Amino acid sequence: MEPSHYTKIPWNLLLGKLLYFTLEPVQVEVKVDVSLLSETPKADILIVRRSTPHWTDEQRQWLADGLR
Repeated sequence: MEPSHYTKIPWNLLLGKLLYFTLEPVQVEVKVDVSLLSETPKADILIVRRSTPHWTDEQRQWLADGLR
């Protein structure tokens, strides 16, 4: 079997930037490349967190169904 020569696509960084520009104006924080533990294997992770006490209607309008 031939070794695969796939280029790893940083999908979490791409999605993170898109969500950052979309959600930051409505006070939703977006972070990418967050360390979960001090000595852990690297994992692709994306955190979306509101900056307000409760989700607003405007914030919910911009979130995907699975994030609401």
